[in-house]
Amino acid sequence: MKLGEFSKQGVGSTGETLSFLKAVTSPAVTSPVVVARIVELEPVTLPTGKPVTQTIRLTDGTQTLATLTWFTADPMQGVVILLTCEVEASIRRKGLGKEIFRKMRQIADTHFRAHGSRLRRVIAHADQKNHIHGRAWLTSLGFHHIHTLKYVATGDQDILVYLLGQD
Repeated sequence: MKLGEFSKQGVGSTGETLSFLKAVTSPAVTSPVVVARIVELEPVTLPTGKPVTQTIRLTDGTQTLATLTWFTADPMQGVVILLTCEVEASIRRKGLGKEIFRKMRQIADTHFRAHGSRLRRVIAHADQKNHIHGRAWLTSLGFHHIHTLKYVATGDQDILVYLLGQD
């Protein structure tokens, strides 16, 4: 297996493990470190019309490096809501967020195609003032700001809604 490629290993009915090799440099280590695997916690082949929530974790075997959680209400609609995406602070800006997001898109599209649809839209949100880096990350992935929810969060914080079209 080469750096940047996934390989699949089944682990029974609870999900599957996808090994992924990526060179990552850490402030504590002078040479690149190879991180090991993405773990799917739940299978996503559920009957049409059933909601799906899935968390994908990127680990190095001992600690979680990144997590992403997504949700879809109906696979016929082809819409994913990105609930969370977080990368460990010490290894940010190494491309792990983009890699885990790319894998989520592949998993979601496979799920939708199994039900006769395809991934059409990804919706995400970010706090206006607290998530400046997250907003920049969403924009770098091709998301566009489509709406601002005012007076939803505490204080003078607005929630910004982003959309990524797959058409």
